[in-house]
Amino acid sequence: MKAFLNLIRWKNLLMIAFTMLVMHYVLIYGLIKYHTIEDYSFILKKMQVLSFDFELQLADFQFSILVLSVLLIAAGGYIINDVFDKNIDAVNKKTRNPVGKTISVSVAEILYFITTILGILGSLWVSYSLNLWQLSFIFIITAGLLYFYSANYQSVPFVGNLLVALIVAIVPFLIPIFDVLSLNKIYRPTLLNYGFNFNFLFIWVGGFAFFAFLTTLIREIVKDTEDFEGDKAMGQNTIPIKFGSGVTKVIIISLSFILILGVLWINYFYFPNHIFIKYNFTPDDVWWQQIPPASFSSWYSFIFIIFPSIFVIYKVFSANDKKDYAIAGNLIKLIMILGISYSFVIAYSFLNFQILVQ
Repeated sequence: MKAFLNLIRWKNLLMIAFTMLVMHYVLIYGLIKYHTIEDYSFILKKMQVLSFDFELQLADFQFSILVLSVLLIAAGGYIINDVFDKNIDAVNKKTRNPVGKTISVSVAEILYFITTILGILGSLWVSYSLNLWQLSFIFIITAGLLYFYSANYQSVPFVGNLLVALIVAIVPFLIPIFDVLSLNKIYRPTLLNYGFNFNFLFIWVGGFAFFAFLTTLIREIVKDTEDFEGDKAMGQNTIPIKFGSGVTKVIIISLSFILILGVLWINYFYFPNHIFIKYNFTPDDVWWQQIPPASFSSWYSFIFIIFPSIFVIYKVFSANDKKDYAIAGNLIKLIMILGISYSFVIAYSFLNFQILVQ
């Protein structure tokens, strides 16, 4: 059982499930629950603020199958990656890969086909249940990309890293695709009457998708640096092997600065352009219920994203061996989790405050 759990990267699968759950039940729910718009009243002859109490419309069972499908396809991707990487991992002394040891190559290949096919079938069911079978192609293409990445592209500088980052970014973006379609179906009369839509959800989730893309890209390059010896021995052509450790460090640090600048932009240019009016404020509110969203966002971002990112930059800059890169890689994983958890800050702001764009 332990070998199988290592094979499917159960910790990574938990992170994928966490991301999808948070995007659906925290971020999107928080954004639509008390949605407000400004509308001109011909009776009052002035602009008025209208509040709507929207609810998630994608059924819990449909969402559960969606999450399960993604997890199965991701598990298949991890399995086939270990099949192709068994020799490289042996050189790098990675005990995590059980293929060729406790699990034979043939068994691993069977498990790959089972998980991938079940994941695609699950995605087909969810897509058909929404009368949008075309959405299933997203999963089929993703499964194909995972295979070709392991077979051909992971040793190609930048291409393999970008491909993995893109696949990871798809995970959070799947949620608004399915949520918006179900919301549009139920609330279509209201949307037409007041002339607005739920497309703003793509912008919010797009920010998290970009965060997932960037942090994954950084981690993949860090991981390539950590696996330098094994990759070189097996004739791979990763970024560290092609350009050297010095250039690779510059790339990692530059991407980390882009991440930090993106977080700073959110806090100093996005939130200040919004007016936050507290819902039902009372003196009995506990202290955290009285924190303005801009302050809450700033403190969270600096403590849990920016400061750890600065430490990653320091660790990579001063790295001399695999251990240093391993620490940096694990810290980036933590930053990814904390970044996705920023959804709770957004949900807090929208559920407790009336928000108007200036």
